[in-house]
This record gives sequence, structure tokens and C-alpha cells, in this order.
Amino acid sequence: VKSDKLTYQAKDSTADGNQFVVSVQYDARNLPVWNLFPALPMPGTTISRQSTIRVGGI
Repeated sequence: VKSDKLTYQAKDSTADGNQFVVSVQYDARNLPVWNLFPALPMPGTTISRQSTIRVGGI
């Protein structure tokens, strides 16, 4: 994982003021997996994940 390919964002949840949302995206276009099976359709080259975290824990 190369840190220059990683972006992230943390912000307050618009749905619940007691939560915040963390989003992470990774630009995976230069990983060798995209060249393994050129005849097969592949997913997008950006890996994105998001999680909602409750403020204050449990």
C-alpha cells in the first residue's frame, strides 16, 4: 500500500449527530492484479470503504 494513493475523510454524520463517518479510498490502478486476466471484466480501480463511528464509544 502506497500512502500517496490513499485518501481519507472524516466528517459528522448528517443522519445522526452522535456519529461521524470515516471514508477511505485507495487508487489501485497500478497494482499487478489488473494485468493477470486481461480478457475478464474487472471491477473499478478505486477501492472505497466507509464506516460510521459512534461518538463516545458504546
